[in-house]
Amino acid sequence: MTTESLVTCRLINRDRLYLSVLIASFIGALYFLLWRSAEYLIAYYHIGVPQHRGAAVALPVCVAMLLGSTFIFAGFNFGYFVGFYLFSIVAGYLWINRFSVFDYDQAAAFWLMAFSLVLFLIPALATRKVSIEWRPFVLPKRSPEAILIITTGVLVVCSFHGFYLVGIEGMIEHRDDIVRSAGMNYIIGNMIGGAIPFAFACFIEQRRWAICAVLIVVTLLYYPVTLTKTVLFAAPFLVFVAVASRWLTLRQTVVVSLLVPLMIGVIAIAGVDWEMIKTSQWRWEAFMIPAFRFVAFPSLALEHYLAFFHDHPLTHFCQIGFLKRLMACPYNEPLAYVMARAYDMGRMNASLLATEGIASVGPVFAPLVSFACGIVFTFANLASAHLPARFVLISGAMIPVTLLNVPLSIATTTNGFALLILLWLLSPSDLRLWRSDKSVS
Repeated sequence: MTTESLVTCRLINRDRLYLSVLIASFIGALYFLLWRSAEYLIAYYHIGVPQHRGAAVALPVCVAMLLGSTFIFAGFNFGYFVGFYLFSIVAGYLWINRFSVFDYDQAAAFWLMAFSLVLFLIPALATRKVSIEWRPFVLPKRSPEAILIITTGVLVVCSFHGFYLVGIEGMIEHRDDIVRSAGMNYIIGNMIGGAIPFAFACFIEQRRWAICAVLIVVTLLYYPVTLTKTVLFAAPFLVFVAVASRWLTLRQTVVVSLLVPLMIGVIAIAGVDWEMIKTSQWRWEAFMIPAFRFVAFPSLALEHYLAFFHDHPLTHFCQIGFLKRLMACPYNEPLAYVMARAYDMGRMNASLLATEGIASVGPVFAPLVSFACGIVFTFANLASAHLPARFVLISGAMIPVTLLNVPLSIATTTNGFALLILLWLLSPSDLRLWRSDKSVS
């Protein structure tokens, strides 16, 4: 074995060791957060409190570690990014399942959800270095600048429908005051989820830091005209992923992107009682916003969907807009509203595991739907295979975040996933060629 091969093997083994530590830390922090949350939030969020630890705790830990080991050995692609975020949902659910306060077949659901993740990962983690070579045309080299101009124009138009400089507390109070057409909402969703991250990744690849800063400011200004948490944290998250991927490997960056917000919440609640947490604004917000709502809540949503559709009619995909016009549907409003009325927890949007899976076909056939969804990400992998891996990571960063709480069908059409795949497909392999002649070094 040559010296170069030895060095490569050592780097691979070191990366796998670091990934093992990070994934184990993530599972431990997630389960600690859910355990502490159950002490106080059981009445509102229906989180069961572990009465007997032992085997009941050991089973979800062991299964989660086994599922998590997949990400130690799989190579990076876009499916890896999304797959780890869905893994976080399933890992959290495995813990919640063992202490469920609901009446459904928890034992069967435990293994069916684990199997759903496995079937999703089989196509999504396909790492063959094959790309789609056919392109009707290649995007013009000024496409990132055009996205910035269009994004700014849309922001100006949206500001006429309402512009509220309020904190998170005032978000819900003023959100209903903003009235826009459905078409404008589609444009904003595709901008935040697809176009803006794509342009940001282009500017990062080209090392154009000033225009990166301008795009970030424009993105931040979308919060006063939308008043949504996703938009509020979009710019900081993109910057975080870009900076982290500069110093960590891409796979480590994926894990850290969820581990860091989770650890913020764990640090806030560790070693103190709930009376102190409730009376300390920074502790409560650090626990609820980055950790509980962002990381833990999607697992709770999966639990509630399993409980609800255990004894309510399945949708058979009628929740998808164009299908609802073609078939009878037992629900006349979006599932988020149906779940809000059933459990009094606010609008409960949920991931593809809960919507395309549980709500549509039930837990028994949910693994097959997960496999079909994984094939969608195989196509995304093929569309982006000719691009730099770090560029794919940064430009696709908002899609996994969206898929924590949004069905794949909505993420594809409304939150920029289809647009992003198209932009990847039409991009040149060397994005530095898009720089003007004057800026090329």
